[in-house]
Amino acid sequence: MTEDPGITQGSMGCDPAVPTAFILDSIEDIILHLDASREITGANRAAMEALRTGSNPVGTLWADLWRNFPLSDEQSAIVRSISEGREISGDLPFPDGRHRRISLARIPGEADAGFLVTGHDTTEKRLSAQLLESTRAIVEAGLSSPDALTLYESIHAIISGIVQADDFYIALYDSKQDLITFPYFVDRYDVHQAPRRPGRGVTEIVLRSGRPAFITREGMANLIRIGEVQLIGELAEWWMGVPLSVEGRVVGVMVVQSYAEDTALTGMQEEMLLSLSGTAAMVIEKKRSEEALKESENRYRNLVERASDGIVIASDGKVWFANPVLAEMVGRSREDMEGQPFSQFLPPSQRDIVYGRHIQRLSGETDVPPVYETALLHADGHEVPVELSASVLMEGGKPSILAVLRDISGRRRIEEERRLLERQIQHSQKLESLGILAGGIAHDFNNLLMGILGNAGLALMELPPESPVRRTLERLETAALRAAELTNQLLAYSGRGKFIVEPININILIEEMVNLLQAAVPKNVVLRLDVTRSVPLIEGDATQLRQVVMNLIMNAAEAIGDRSGIITISSGATMVDRAYLSGAYLDEDLPEGPYTFIEVSDTGCGMDDKTKSRIFDPFFTTKFTGRGLGLAAVLGIVRGHHGTLKVYSEPGRGSTFKILIPSIGDSSTSAHHSVEGESGRSGSGVVMVVDDEETVRTVARLALEKAGFRVLTASDGKDAIEVFRREGGRIDLILLDLTMPHLNGEETFRELRRMKPDVRVVLSSGYNEMDTINKFAGKGLAGFIQKPYRPVDLIARIRSVLSADSGNGRKGGAPGDLQA
Repeated sequence: MTEDPGITQGSMGCDPAVPTAFILDSIEDIILHLDASREITGANRAAMEALRTGSNPVGTLWADLWRNFPLSDEQSAIVRSISEGREISGDLPFPDGRHRRISLARIPGEADAGFLVTGHDTTEKRLSAQLLESTRAIVEAGLSSPDALTLYESIHAIISGIVQADDFYIALYDSKQDLITFPYFVDRYDVHQAPRRPGRGVTEIVLRSGRPAFITREGMANLIRIGEVQLIGELAEWWMGVPLSVEGRVVGVMVVQSYAEDTALTGMQEEMLLSLSGTAAMVIEKKRSEEALKESENRYRNLVERASDGIVIASDGKVWFANPVLAEMVGRSREDMEGQPFSQFLPPSQRDIVYGRHIQRLSGETDVPPVYETALLHADGHEVPVELSASVLMEGGKPSILAVLRDISGRRRIEEERRLLERQIQHSQKLESLGILAGGIAHDFNNLLMGILGNAGLALMELPPESPVRRTLERLETAALRAAELTNQLLAYSGRGKFIVEPININILIEEMVNLLQAAVPKNVVLRLDVTRSVPLIEGDATQLRQVVMNLIMNAAEAIGDRSGIITISSGATMVDRAYLSGAYLDEDLPEGPYTFIEVSDTGCGMDDKTKSRIFDPFFTTKFTGRGLGLAAVLGIVRGHHGTLKVYSEPGRGSTFKILIPSIGDSSTSAHHSVEGESGRSGSGVVMVVDDEETVRTVARLALEKAGFRVLTASDGKDAIEVFRREGGRIDLILLDLTMPHLNGEETFRELRRMKPDVRVVLSSGYNEMDTINKFAGKGLAGFIQKPYRPVDLIARIRSVLSADSGNGRKGGAPGDLQA
């Protein structure tokens, strides 16, 4: 069990460095684990926030969570079904005020494995559907209400479905008479308001500004106190008025208020009221016009044509009215649409669904979804996603369909962008965790290598050239240097490494790896080499390319599994044309021409096309969970070498991975350069070695003493400051580690420079030079040496810094800034 929130950690198909609890807590859906008795044994963060229990719900029975929570009969049945262990799904309200689609599923396995309750937040969709349905209902009320009072009652009922609207009124303004009337007024305390001229009431604030207003009891009292508002009737706990606007004209105010202290409006409810006010305003204005005389048809057209959603009325399956918004959504004129079958404005895949629900609705069936998502077919052929809300109305004595269609392209785009952003954040977090782990391992391993490489170097300095032991120590030193290359690869993955680009002979690189590769594959796998005698050189980083070969070999071995099999490593050269490149995984404007290739084939299980399409996805694996970075790393390294790759595979017939990298010339190799030329000269001066690793301090001290230097040591930054206070006058140079406890290298350097501005400091770190010296740019750093280093490299670097200063005719003068 994890410490918080109690979810059992298991294999999730991701890097084991990422805790399962972290992944579960990143999920927005609620997740609850119930044991066989329906007691909660685990909950993710989303569940705890939704339940608002005030503490971790682990140990609580599922039924107890809802004991004092108001639920409908249908919702209570869902809770009861889960308590009885019956698999079910349905919508439930939660204490945090949001609705979620709840599902109960038995966990496969043992009988007492328990149950998993999951819940997906449907609040936004419900509210969106409610808003769309309320809009449709207001439109329908405006079309079907026989008189204005019935319309106002319908609007009140619709608003009551969104907020607690026991106290509600509609105020209308007649600009010709400069008069405010209250055709609909429901209030538990105040009597019906008589018509009045605009004065200092709160209703007039909205009428004048044309903007909604939300006023609390305290705010109202303050407005009354300063004379901005005159109290009319009882003082409410809160008051909200939204303008009823038509064509930019404020024709009235729709008001909801409450006298109860335990009621409050949410931000979503305020937005919904504001959104519905426009529709309400139009239907009210239409009804006023109808009752005013002959403008009913014009007002009706104005209502639907100015709606922000598409509106269509269809009879006998044909369109007899479509508003301009709908016509724009399908890319046609209203005249072209009227009289045409509505089905021709739907994609073929949606026609049967919409038509079937149309027939169900006309036949009076009640289980037809009032709001659902479908699509319209634009004239240019593309589909427009919409939310459709439909109802039956009588036109000309026969039933017709009124449908409101809302374009949800923007919402779909926002949802996709949100999902993409979430995936990017999760991917970034995984890579960041991997990088931190890799960087830490590489740094510590470099310190360990210092002991091996340093002591081997010290022994080589003491042995005569003819000693038989010398060859063994040189091999040890070579192995340590190769291990250092591997740590550089870890640093590269952590984003703190650098790569050395040089001419490489692929055959030599493979032959050097043979022993390592033989040890890496299982006993049941035979490793064969089939390298071409002479291949052109390529330009790249040897360590990275070794990583590519190793990853491909390990992938092939896992594909073979426990059966006997063969892995073949081949090399060669080929001419590549554009047609060949177009069929490769990477074709980023790669040039045609000569390429050198490495090919790894296996007799394993092979892959189908679906698996092949995902093999280079990070963390994708068909093997055991917790793996899957190998081939993703291969793809990145090949791209970094301006190469490409091809994969050939069929189920049951093995796989072949072919890496192609541009050739640069013949197969000759460059000479190895050494930095040992100056190691035989004697040195002089006092050097202080500051490092928290005793092995590193010892190697550096012995090497420098053998070269003729006097050496002082310090175990950390604080120790270095104390030594420098005592001996600073005779110290010529300081070899300073970057990563130390108490005071790190950067802090120690700053303090040393404060004590003596011209102090000469050579920085030492397991991280690469470029990453390190950027922190010290312009601060007078004298030099840098990367761990692990050989004694001869250290001696050469110290002599170089000291001789550069003496060559400038100064001892202890301020050194120039390190040149990156």
